[in-house]
Amino acid sequence: MSAIVLETMGDKGVLVRNIVLFAVLVYELIGPVLTKIALTKAGDIKEKTDEGFDREAFLASQGEKK
Repeated sequence: MSAIVLETMGDKGVLVRNIVLFAVLVYELIGPVLTKIALTKAGDIKEKTDEGFDREAFLASQGEKK
């Protein structure tokens, strides 16, 4: 919506609109990757292993029984 308003401001408005749209593009492309890296370093998510998911080990770590 603001991109349409900026177009009405002439050449400077078009320049600002292009900068804003490019910033949104970069944010949408880089944001998820950086979020995954941050969550992995914080220990909130773990990388997949080739071994797969061990249900019994998970339940034992949670203190539950079969």
